[in-house]
Amino acid sequence: MGLPLEDALAKEQDPSINTESWAKAIKRHPQFSAVYNSAKGSFYDEALRRLIKDKNLKWLCWVLERRHSKDFGRTPGPTVNVTQTQEIVGVPNELLARAREYARNAK
Repeated sequence: MGLPLEDALAKEQDPSINTESWAKAIKRHPQFSAVYNSAKGSFYDEALRRLIKDKNLKWLCWVLERRHSKDFGRTPGPTVNVTQTQEIVGVPNELLARAREYARNAK
């Protein structure tokens, strides 16, 4: 079904079945890992094939950006630093001083 492993294990409603017990079971029986990975790969394959058939590829992009962010993730946009200045170009300082005084008194 594509559930994350932790959620699939919790669905069993048994506190002894969790990610730690899963890891121990994989160590004791490595063949489980191949079966799990195969099922996970089959789910991804089918899910992506269904998304590709859809006319609206935004869902495919969403999956690729989040699930495979290393390869398809969006790069962060540029960082902009804004500093506030006390000057306003083209306005006389004397007028600015009066406006600031008025603003302080209006509070």
